[in-house]
Amino acid sequence: LFCLLLLSLTTGCYSAKDGASAGLFITSTVDTVQAFNGVKPKREGKACRFNIGYLYAAGDSSVGAAKNDGGITDIASIDRSYFNFTPLFTRSCVIVKGQ
Repeated sequence: LFCLLLLSLTTGCYSAKDGASAGLFITSTVDTVQAFNGVKPKREGKACRFNIGYLYAAGDSSVGAAKNDGGITDIASIDRSYFNFTPLFTRSCVIVKGQ
């Protein structure tokens, strides 16, 4: 129990790349990684990976998996979303929009 308490107090020190700070116990953000001109975002595909209790991790959050999920061939934008409920659950997703 002490280890879980210590872990929950130290994992809130995460800071996003753009300088936005994370919440102590819950964080939910969406960041645009890259946008391309000339392609209309008619479809959306999402690919995620997750971690449960720092004991089990799985998933594929690659751009290729997100393209396949949405049936996308030409990319309009790539976003990344994060959700963290420390120390129980973490999810990281890539969201690809395009046609």
